[in-house]
Amino acid sequence: TQSDVAVGDDIAYTITFPIPSYSRNYVAPQFYVTDLLTDGLQLDEDSIKVEVEGEELDSDKYAIYSKASVKAVTADDDNVDFTDFKHAKDIAETTQQGFVVQFLSDYLYDVIGAPTATITFTATVTATDAQEFAQQVNQMDSSARLVYSKDPSFVPDAYWAYDQDGNRVANDAFEPNAP
Repeated sequence: TQSDVAVGDDIAYTITFPIPSYSRNYVAPQFYVTDLLTDGLQLDEDSIKVEVEGEELDSDKYAIYSKASVKAVTADDDNVDFTDFKHAKDIAETTQQGFVVQFLSDYLYDVIGAPTATITFTATVTATDAQEFAQQVNQMDSSARLVYSKDPSFVPDAYWAYDQDGNRVANDAFEPNAP
């Protein structure tokens, strides 16, 4: 909503969306938001906040993956390589800043109705070349993408194991609630 920005200014962003509920017949419901910022913006990953119906969501209900930290931030501080998260690869392979907020399966099973979620964050304008800044100033933006499960029997590829012949087999370590 800011109309004028300069190098060093912080820009506040808000993403608002409904969270779907999933019944237990979904094997591993997937629901996450991916956001990719324009070049010339530096994400302040500490500023990322997730709220549902105006209340901050408990950190054990979601995971944040960011290019800057190259780890998942969860309640128990597990480290997960950002590039292993399939839908974060488009961020990892660019010069742009970005993040993924993944809502965990156990939380999605407990959602009632379609509560409104809000992700807020800030990014700092970093473009230092005057010509580059002039070209980008009207495009200091982020492009959020929402991804969600539509098939109850869908299981992400990362949850499968492969035998010595390359055939896909059930993975004993399958944990639907794992980030």
